[in-house]
Formats: sequence, structure tokens, C-alpha cells
Amino acid sequence: MIKDTLTYDIVGSFLRPAEIKEARKAYKDGKITKEELTQAEDLAIASLVEKEVAHGLKYVTDGEFRRRWCRIIKSSFCSQYNNPSHRRIPRTFR
Repeated sequence: MIKDTLTYDIVGSFLRPAEIKEARKAYKDGKITKEELTQAEDLAIASLVEKEVAHGLKYVTDGEFRRRWCRIIKSSFCSQYNNPSHRRIPRTFR
């Protein structure tokens, strides 16, 4: 008997909802406190987790909604990719 299984990995960030973008701008502009920003992030994360659970995911993510600087990761990845030693293909795959 074949058992239907589905495996998945959540890779990367979810898009930030407008509420987080607006709260971050308000915090940057001094209109809300750090605690209020954290509260807005908490609400958005709770909403995302509810959606993930509703879709049957057993493992959920916070969507990396608190992450600030994605450029650092991209920059690091690109610098590693541009290094020829990281692009070597093992002999077995040539």
C-alpha cells in the first residue's frame, strides 16, 4: 500500500504585511514606541501562524517578520557564489 506523504520545507521569509511596514515606518518616524512595534509584529506573526495551521502545516514559521536586513544575507550569498572554489562541481556529477 502506498501511503500519501507530503514533505515540505519553508525556506526564506514571507512577505511583510502592510501593518508591519506601516508600524516600522511609524517607529522610524518616532510616532510609536519599540513596544508598540513589537506588538504589531506579534499580531502579524500570530495571524500568519493561524493561517499556516489552518492549511494543515505541522511545523510553522514566524515568517521572519522581525528580520531587518535581508541585504546582508544576499550580499554574503553573492560573495560566496562569486568565489570560484564554491562553484566546483564534484567529480561524480561532471
